Amino acid sequence: MSWPDNYPESRTEEKTAATPTVGAAEDIKHGFKLLGRNLFSYFLAIIGVLALALLIMLIAVVSVAIFALLSLGLWQAYDLLLWLVDVITMTQGMSLVLLVVFIGAPLLGPFFMALGAVYGLSREVVESSRTSASSAFSWYRKRAISLIGGGIVHFLVTLLPVIGAFLATSYPIWNPPSDTDLTIVFILLGAWTLLINGMLSLTFPGIIDGLSAVRAAGRSVKLTCFAPRRVLSVWSAYMLVIIGLISPLVVEEVFSSVNIIPWETSHYASGVVALILFILLPALTISLTRVYMILGAKYDDTYEYGKEAP
Repeated sequence: MSWPDNYPESRTEEKTAATPTVGAAEDIKHGFKLLGRNLFSYFLAIIGVLALALLIMLIAVVSVAIFALLSLGLWQAYDLLLWLVDVITMTQGMSLVLLVVFIGAPLLGPFFMALGAVYGLSREVVESSRTSASSAFSWYRKRAISLIGGGIVHFLVTLLPVIGAFLATSYPIWNPPSDTDLTIVFILLGAWTLLINGMLSLTFPGIIDGLSAVRAAGRSVKLTCFAPRRVLSVWSAYMLVIIGLISPLVVEEVFSSVNIIPWETSHYASGVVALILFILLPALTISLTRVYMILGAKYDDTYEYGKEAP
């Protein structure tokens, strides 16, 4: 086990890590360093768990379709499908974004399991500096239900206020909100999503640690309150990079007005997806796992044994 290399144990390292910004920089540095040692294992694992997630999602969609056919009949199910298509095609702007999110939400479970499996690899990496792609499927199997629960907690806490705001702008009768109203809601959604998911960013490491989804979410909030600058600094650093990478795809005018990106939009999008999926995402999971293990030990030592906070 490479404990001293991966997170602090000596007095000198603890003192350094107690400074939130310095500690966050160390967390990010170790995230990329440990990823570099295990890049091929993460690559194979992510490919494997994503393929499995897509297979499970396909089975779920087919099962729902068969259930609809058996319960409603062929023509009623066909009419329902046409109605859904009409609703989606008639919806525009921000309303379309929210509608797609609501419809697609139930299909996210397998991807939460896949993300949790990556966190399982990161736990092994932080503890021993090494992992293997096959371990991802072991974590996928051992923590499947809790990982789905953790994803649901993230999803509900993030979107419930947004659903309330969307309904509030349409009340008392169904009157779809204007693009101005939805733009405000969308901006608030972005700020809320970054903050609340930063508070919950240690949920998946907690689930890998053996906690239930609800207990892991509660522990994540407690650890964030214990060291807010450290947790949110790590989370925000990665999110700012990711937002910076995808913003040209959201604001297409960037490609026409700024010539700093020499590629076509589709080529750039492919590169961004690969960079986020195989570099930034695993590095983020390693960094957050390291933060969870350090702060978890300090939090328990401080509050369970009555010692002073570092």
